[in-house]
Amino acid sequence: MVSIGKKSVTSPYHDYYVWRKEPNGLESNFGGSAWTYVPEVNQYYLHLHSKKQPEQSITKNGPLLHDLLQEMYQKTFGHYDVVTVGETWGATPKIAQLYSKEERKELSMVFQFEHINLDKQNGKRKWDLKDLDPQELHRTFSKWQIELDGCDWNSLFWNNHDLPRIISRWGDDQEYRTISGKMLAIYLHFMQGTPYIYQGEEIGMINYPVKNIDEVDDIESQRMYAERIKKRLFEGRVDPINQLEGAR
Repeated sequence: MVSIGKKSVTSPYHDYYVWRKEPNGLESNFGGSAWTYVPEVNQYYLHLHSKKQPEQSITKNGPLLHDLLQEMYQKTFGHYDVVTVGETWGATPKIAQLYSKEERKELSMVFQFEHINLDKQNGKRKWDLKDLDPQELHRTFSKWQIELDGCDWNSLFWNNHDLPRIISRWGDDQEYRTISGKMLAIYLHFMQGTPYIYQGEEIGMINYPVKNIDEVDDIESQRMYAERIKKRLFEGRVDPINQLEGAR
């Protein structure tokens, strides 16, 4: 569809996407500029990930968002015994309740990611981590448990396709691999909510010991590696391969 919108500014599909005359400094989550030039229209289109994934011209949390979700519920999944989960980066417990309180008839629950960002350095990329503060993790989970208790429902998870394995990330995947896995599993599963088990998590899977970038079949990791080698951010300081612990 984007190829049709790229043919002409008068195309009915052109406004389906986000265009600019000149790019700004916005970076793609996969590295490099988030803007790609199209000579046919003399404009740049926005892609927060791969250039093959152009952003659609929509507004998150727009004034009709919940009306549309309620309409979807009434006309589609509300007729079936199914569980629906929304991915809500940046959500607070109050925002989560707007999506998933039972009486609102929208979603069953949401994925919130507040705990996942606790070891990320402010203002930097996902690869630039700091030591996790266990007390901050406890406070974050406690907040969600208390504020959703009796009125909404938590989704519980450590891992997904965008994240490193939790034992390698917040445990010790060498000397204390088994103990770390059990500790993290108990911490998660003893809370109120629905647990989500990512592929391999049930057997205590850890990160693959990457030795060479050629072993990584992931566009985000490859672009980060190339970008940082080019900028010489690792010269004399850090082996860039160590930054690939979050590779998918």
